[in-house]
Amino acid sequence: MYRWWKDLRITESLLYARDRIVECYFWILGVYFEPCYSRARIITTKYIILLSVLDDTYDIYATLDAFKRYLTSLGIHFVGSKITSIMIFIYCC
Repeated sequence: MYRWWKDLRITESLLYARDRIVECYFWILGVYFEPCYSRARIITTKYIILLSVLDDTYDIYATLDAFKRYLTSLGIHFVGSKITSIMIFIYCC
């Protein structure tokens, strides 16, 4: 797992990306704790690590307009509801 992460060299090219390999692995270890699920742990950990990098990228570079388009692409249509106003407030802060 560590070798895979270092071969990607994400933390070298994206300085804002966090090194969260151990945290993500232990989080998944709580879900797939039996030895027969080792492959599932590895795959899910890699998936969560990449999502974490995507989240870090979005936190650093996204604008409010991009944020709205991203929510729309995910199928989240909370226009005018409290959820959207809270999400926009949190994003703007």
